[in-house]
Amino acid sequence: ASRLLKRVLWLGLADNRISDRGALALARSPRLRHLRTLSIAANRITDAGALALRDGLGNMDTLFMTDNRLSR
Repeated sequence: ASRLLKRVLWLGLADNRISDRGALALARSPRLRHLRTLSIAANRITDAGALALRDGLGNMDTLFMTDNRLSR
């Protein structure tokens, strides 16, 4: 992954068919630790993926998760 990802503060990944596996990969990425806003709406993420993002990218101010496969 590019070292430039360390500078990314806002990332838009809406409508990309991202699954829980993809969400987990994003959450574990050390290069996204400075991310403040993630728009990952309209994907295939369930509660497990949402929790991984919340816990793994804890410095975020905003997480857009509408139109996913969440239970609530």
